[in-house]
Amino acid sequence: MTAEKYVVVVLPPGWAKQVTRDLAAIKRALGIVITKENEIMTDQEHLDTDVQALGAGLDEIAAEIAALKEQHPAVDFTALDAVVARVQGVATDNAPPADEPAPAE
Repeated sequence: MTAEKYVVVVLPPGWAKQVTRDLAAIKRALGIVITKENEIMTDQEHLDTDVQALGAGLDEIAAEIAALKEQHPAVDFTALDAVVARVQGVATDNAPPADEPAPAE
């Protein structure tokens, strides 16, 4: 059988109070970080909704242009098609991933 050894540590006076203050400061900082994270996630959800609405609106614009092309085949819609394609590219690049997991609550 082995004998247990004890180690005695002498801490300076006021150490417990300082640790308590430090832990309180960490808790406050963590609260700020969590609050900011929640704000960022809410902003991201709003942006995702806006990008999806933009994509839907662009699809409607493209459909209207297609209808105009049929009604007016002599009109050159090249520049308008290019602008819509450019904006659709931006919307696609900023769309949320389809397989993105929901954030943990």
